[in-house]
Amino acid sequence: MAPSRTRSRGQPNGSPESRATIRAAWITAATTVLGGVLIAGLTTSWFGLTSSDSEPPTPVYGASSGGNGGSGSVLEYGDNRNGSPVFADPEGHPVASNVQSIIPFGTEVTVRCYAPNEAGMASVSAFYLIASGPWKGTYVVADTMSNGGPPGNTSSPNVDPRVKKCP
Repeated sequence: MAPSRTRSRGQPNGSPESRATIRAAWITAATTVLGGVLIAGLTTSWFGLTSSDSEPPTPVYGASSGGNGGSGSVLEYGDNRNGSPVFADPEGHPVASNVQSIIPFGTEVTVRCYAPNEAGMASVSAFYLIASGPWKGTYVVADTMSNGGPPGNTSSPNVDPRVKKCP
C-alpha cells in the first residue's frame, strides 16, 4: 500500500496552503524577535543618552594628559563616546603613527587655541590645538570635546568661548 500524501486536515503535503501557513509563522516569529531587539536597542540608547551623571567618567587613557599647557590654555574633556579624532593640522592630515589618533571619552586635555576648519570636513566647526600630553601639537575636532561643560552634556556649544582663536 502506498503512503498517504495527505495530512490530518485533508491538505496534501507541500500544498500552497501549508507552505503559506509555514511562511506566515516564520514571518511572525522573525518580526517578533526583530521588534524585541529594536525596542531593546532603542531603550538602551535612550537611557544612555539621557543619563544624569554629573561626574565625568574615568578617563581611559590616563588621569590627565599631563602638564598645564601654559598660559591661556583651557581644560577640555573628550566628549565623543567613540573617541575624539586627532589630526596633524587643521587641514585634516593624519597624525604620525606613534601618536594615538583618538582621544578616549572622558580624557582631559588642555587646549591652547582653536583653528577654523580648513579641511572642508562636514559637521566640523573648528579644531583645537592641543597644548600638553601625548597629543601636544596636534589638533582635535572641537565639536567632539566638552567645550566647557561636563562630558555627555549635549547643550555645550560647538566651540568653547573661553578658547581663543589661533594666531
